[in-house]
Amino acid sequence: MQLAPFNPTEPAALESTLQMLQLDESDIFLDIGCGDGRVLVAAAERGAVRYCVGIENDAELASRARRRASSLNSRACRRIFVLEGDALLHTERLLAGVHRTDGIPAPTAVFVYLLPAGLRAVEPLLRRLVAGRGAGSDGGKDGGDDLGEISTRGVKESNRKENRGIRSDDGDGDGDGDGDRDPNRSYGNADRPAGRVVSYMFSMPRDLGWVPIEKRLGKGNCPIYLYDERSLHKTGDFS
Repeated sequence: MQLAPFNPTEPAALESTLQMLQLDESDIFLDIGCGDGRVLVAAAERGAVRYCVGIENDAELASRARRRASSLNSRACRRIFVLEGDALLHTERLLAGVHRTDGIPAPTAVFVYLLPAGLRAVEPLLRRLVAGRGAGSDGGKDGGDDLGEISTRGVKESNRKENRGIRSDDGDGDGDGDGDRDPNRSYGNADRPAGRVVSYMFSMPRDLGWVPIEKRLGKGNCPIYLYDERSLHKTGDFS
């Protein structure tokens, strides 16, 4: 399902997005419909993010995203995964914890630049994220459904082929580029809402109870909206 045509995020909006999400080393950043990967790369370049995951349905754009990632140093490049295929299916797997077997934890911060119909399509999944109902303590551990049959190993292999130097040795002896980071440890600001969503240009559906907690204007007065768990219980007018 195509959620939106490719339309690059302009630099000022990209900068505002990263500021509003307040990414830190505890975060797994997800760009649904990542296009040529410019938002992923910008987030990875900041360094204060655990992983950056992009989902792109268009094979050529996914390839361009991987090539863009390869321009980074190997340590930053190692943080980026590009998943090619259906955005709804991949997002569902990420939230369910299915991709954890391939080294990708559930997302904590999401960027969407989608048409209103696309936002409605992903709304139930993003609601789970901001409401804290993503991968739970047993999320995806049994792998018993057909989602678990489709692995990201091929995606990771494509990353390795297209992003020369994506593997880095961080000195901890495992060659994973993560240093001595404990994958089971929680990093970052515990007081900040765990699930955050930024939507560029179009707001999440107000009739479904989404109220932004912050709104900024980008170039040409194009709006940028921030949502978290408070958005589903808030009243106000940020339209």
